[in-house]
Parts: sequence; structure tokens; C-alpha cells
Amino acid sequence: LAEWVDLPKHLPKRKPEEIGLGRNVTVFEWLRQYAYRNVRHYKHNVRNFVLWQSHLNGKALERNGDLLVPLAGNEVWHIAKSVSKWTWHKFDLAASDARFSQLQAHRSKQGNLARWGNNEDKQASARLMAVAGRSVREIAAELDVGKSTVARWIAVPSP
Repeated sequence: LAEWVDLPKHLPKRKPEEIGLGRNVTVFEWLRQYAYRNVRHYKHNVRNFVLWQSHLNGKALERNGDLLVPLAGNEVWHIAKSVSKWTWHKFDLAASDARFSQLQAHRSKQGNLARWGNNEDKQASARLMAVAGRSVREIAAELDVGKSTVARWIAVPSP
């Protein structure tokens, strides 16, 4: 059968987000994420909702142009209008900033642990050596850390 059928070697690939949920959802989800990242500039600097709405409509039209079968302009406008109103009136910038700060603090902590490891054993050893009368320089050399690090570890916290 394959001898008599002439098939193309490569079929054009469709973007996975265009399959299944639909074009409206594709444009909406992309625009929503874009709006969360950019509403701050318009709220604090431009302070003009109409410009924000127009900007999002332009971005939605750009994204719509990437679809194999684009949506009608009025459908794109309604998506942009919905996203612009919600992000302008209901998106909580302070809560978003707090979540971002928590995420960054967590990433920093994880990075420090990966980079420096957990030094609790070294800290305990440094304190024991200091109680035994060893100098900061000796402790630093034995534990392979800096003198200032040892000094910070063995410092008695003030009440």
C-alpha cells in the first residue's frame, strides 16, 4: 500500500498549546501571564487604564497572529479587555511582591546550602576548640575556613 501512496516526509508541526484547549485559552493564558509581569509599570508610571488596555490589546493581537488560524479581532479585544480590567483592579501587587520575596529567599537559602553545605558540624567543632583554648588562626587552618568565619562562629551572642 505504501508504494501507491505519496506522503510528505515532514508534516508541519503545530504548537502544542494550540491543540486541545483552543485558541481563546491560548491567547488568554499568554496574555494573563504577560499582564502580571507588566501591570506594575502602567499602574505606577503611566497611571492610565486606557493605555494599559490598549497595550494589552496590541500584545494579544501579536500573539493571535502566531496562531495557525487566528481569532477574529473582536474576540481578541474582549480577551484583552477582560485581562486588563482584572489585572488593573484586582491583581494585588503587594501580595505578588511578598510571594516573589519568599521565593527568592528560599532559592538563596537552597543555593547557599548547595554552595557552602551545612556547616553546623564545623561550627560546633570550632566552639569546642575555642573552649579548649585554641586560637582563631589554628581553628581556621584546621577547619579550612577563614579567620573571620571562625570569629563569627565562636562569638558569644549578646543577650
